[in-house]
Amino acid sequence: MDESLASAETAPSTVKFSAKGSRLVVGFENGSVTVYNFPSFSEICSFSEHSHSVVDVDTSESGKLAVSTSKSTCFVWDASSGKSVFEIKTKAKKAHIRSVAFTKSGLTASVGFIVAVENENKVGGFVSTWNESGDKKFFVKVMKEQITAMTISESNLVACGGSEGNVSVLRMDTNGQLSHCYRTRRPFHILAVTSLAFTTPSGDLVSVSADSTMKGYAAKTIESEPASNLLVLLLMLLILISIALGIYIPYAQHASQNP
Repeated sequence: MDESLASAETAPSTVKFSAKGSRLVVGFENGSVTVYNFPSFSEICSFSEHSHSVVDVDTSESGKLAVSTSKSTCFVWDASSGKSVFEIKTKAKKAHIRSVAFTKSGLTASVGFIVAVENENKVGGFVSTWNESGDKKFFVKVMKEQITAMTISESNLVACGGSEGNVSVLRMDTNGQLSHCYRTRRPFHILAVTSLAFTTPSGDLVSVSADSTMKGYAAKTIESEPASNLLVLLLMLLILISIALGIYIPYAQHASQNP
């Protein structure tokens, strides 16, 4: 197959297939987004609310909704008519949404998709969840550096890669709440993470970086991280209690002997 978007007036900047593979969503440098039938490439609809180059797009698993983001705006819109449904606004004025993705099946319908927010004043990278009605469900800081890549597994683990080479994975529950389940203890890459991908169905994770390196993370390592972290915290707590008792008991005995 050798097809081109001959009618495009500007260069494509990002592309994404629908879940069933029958539609192709293409974002362009002039801020427009077009939905095509695949493989015929006949146009279904277009969306033109962005004023800057589109950096990421995605469609819901049902194919009814699409989400697209540019430097300053992020919209959810009808993937059949191109009509805007609502706009996603960032918490900070100088922040912009770097990546967007709908969640996979298996969660309740109340959770629509994930957005990763990259803060321009270097406060850090944030992830928020929203439902399909435009209500923000959760907002959490993921890392001190900016988020440069994001992907979601079939079980709705959210992996984020940072500008300093770190990788963090969050687990989402059925209410859209996010919790950290894995973090690299030191940067796995020298430069920014450029892409992430989960395998199916094992759930292993791979990250690639601008430093030309690729790292793999076993699913069992990612899933077991919370337990190991909790064990370390409990051991630290027991050590602190032992130290405190070791100081207090002799002092109390000495005080009782010398009233």
